[in-house]
Amino acid sequence: LLGYILLWQVGTWFVFALAIKVDGGVPSYQYAQMFFQLPYGIFAVSIITAIFPALSEHAALRRQRRFKGTLNGGIRSTALIIVPCAVIYLMLSRPIIRFLLQHGLFKAGDTELLSGVLFFFSLGLIPYSIDMLLTKTFYSMQDTRTPMVINCFVVAINIGANLLFFRLMGVKGLALGFSVAYVFSMLIDGTVLRLRLGPLGGRRMAATAARLLAASASMALVIYGGLLLVERLFPLGGLAKELLEMLLPMALGLVAFFAVAHALRMEELGALREMLGGRLGRFMRRGRRG
Repeated sequence: LLGYILLWQVGTWFVFALAIKVDGGVPSYQYAQMFFQLPYGIFAVSIITAIFPALSEHAALRRQRRFKGTLNGGIRSTALIIVPCAVIYLMLSRPIIRFLLQHGLFKAGDTELLSGVLFFFSLGLIPYSIDMLLTKTFYSMQDTRTPMVINCFVVAINIGANLLFFRLMGVKGLALGFSVAYVFSMLIDGTVLRLRLGPLGGRRMAATAARLLAASASMALVIYGGLLLVERLFPLGGLAKELLEMLLPMALGLVAFFAVAHALRMEELGALREMLGGRLGRFMRRGRRG
């Protein structure tokens, strides 16, 4: 674990060494990374935390079939909750940054840079979240060496991608390099686990991916329509327009996503409801104690 953290720090140092060459590059990268980590920290970490004890128990008792079933369900549930978050960032990064930050120290040019960095970070939100789950899967098997070895390759890929994309795109290229690195990390981790455990239920994951693609496409179209609607309602701009430009398309898009997911009978919705219901129940119990 210590080696994994040290390698990650090397990659982070390299990113900042490049970002500092651009005016406003370091804060733009840092702010975008904070936004990027928000859905992962709230949703993906909740799923990982929920299934990690079961994974560890199944691994210790050598219940391989149940271990793979839990992992498969965790991947599909993570994708279900992270995909709409990624679509929101990809479609609404500029309105989100404009409303939340531009009225402080940020100017229009800063908003443009930061929203662009967040856009390219968002391309890696799904592979990053799934890869973190796969990394925890190795830990549940009492294997910390494999993730560290894989991370050596990932850091090398990240550095190479950062050098290439930074020359082409500046700080936005560093976010794209991060996303590319975690696509490779997810694929490598998944391949190693499949070689070690055998088939992981690829057909079920492919079916979930197809349904998520349909729901995401519907969500993107609705968000685009919502943006056009706000533009017609508020042609002159203003704070009210900026607020609606962020919230209305987001709300309509989420409704469209989960409506399509429900129509397609995605079984992962049940697991998601249980997780959110459990978190709400714990919150209410704490409130009563307080």
